[in-house]
Amino acid sequence: MTISEELERLHRLHREGAITDEEYAAAKQRVLSGETPNARPPRGFFGTLGGLTGETPDAQIRFWTTAVHLSLLLGFVLMPLGFAASVLIWLWFRERFPEVDRHGKNVINFLICWGIAFALCLVLGGAVAAAGWLLPLGTLPIRLALGGVASVLTVTGVLLPIIAAVKAHRGKEWRYPLVYRFLR
Repeated sequence: MTISEELERLHRLHREGAITDEEYAAAKQRVLSGETPNARPPRGFFGTLGGLTGETPDAQIRFWTTAVHLSLLLGFVLMPLGFAASVLIWLWFRERFPEVDRHGKNVINFLICWGIAFALCLVLGGAVAAAGWLLPLGTLPIRLALGGVASVLTVTGVLLPIIAAVKAHRGKEWRYPLVYRFLR
């Protein structure tokens, strides 16, 4: 991508409201200072590993936007790990890459909404389980419904970050459905 093409892309993102005035000015300064090479971006997933080695800014952006989404899956190994990894990637790279800032905010918003929904499900499940001691059969439909909701939340907690990571790898931004934007 040439410098003029990159400037044109940044101007379009700014005009569409995808990046703020500050992000636009910082990115424009990086391009004008020569940080954006004229090389063709690498292809495929392994091409984005240049994000680790510093090959091209485009490869770095694609790698870190993909990583911020996939880091959510670490939460299924150890709950705080998914949250911490996502937040750390976002905090480390949000100043350098406006795209990582947008994807990171999207991930944080998903984490907050998903966490609230899962916590409500657990609290209601505990209340229904306690009520089940008094009315064992009367709470069965409610327990089944809460189990279904918890199952849907678990499946979406795995599938949606994978979908978002694939989109990020392709250079597109995808917003998680039914998520309130706490961070804009």
